[in-house]
Amino acid sequence: NKVLTFTYHSKKGANEHTVHPVGIMVGPSNIYMIAYMVYETGIGAEPTKFILENITNVRFTGEKFKKYSNFSIEEYANQFFGVFSAREVYDVEWRATPSVADAVKRFTFHPTQTMTDNPDGSVTIKFHAGGLHAMATYIFQWAGEIVPVAPVELVEKYHELLKKCLETIDK
Repeated sequence: NKVLTFTYHSKKGANEHTVHPVGIMVGPSNIYMIAYMVYETGIGAEPTKFILENITNVRFTGEKFKKYSNFSIEEYANQFFGVFSAREVYDVEWRATPSVADAVKRFTFHPTQTMTDNPDGSVTIKFHAGGLHAMATYIFQWAGEIVPVAPVELVEKYHELLKKCLETIDK
């Protein structure tokens, strides 16, 4: 477990970081290094995600750190929808129509998901995660065959995105 320094390039510019790397996550379009930030005042309380392709000038500092015994990459990943997150984690519920029920049952949308067959042939999918915007945009690919039920913030985000799409088309 070696301490790293690197340059990270983001919309805010290029910044130098020193970190304790603890894992890798693979998202739909990027690979992320998960690491605890090292500050002059100590170690950050929560891990940070860094897109690997935005990292340059990687160097080992020569220092080592002890393994974070309280950190599990699996538990960390379970908080998110894909790799997208927000500070708040929700009890999420989606409903899939009968026409896609068989296909949906073959998917793992989230590691903590449960699926329930409903009397009308639809399927209810439940899990606990953050990243409402990512969820709302993800279920767009199901073209209305999967819709958000809860939390209300997810339903509102989905409606907001639908409205934005319709407004864009009408221009």
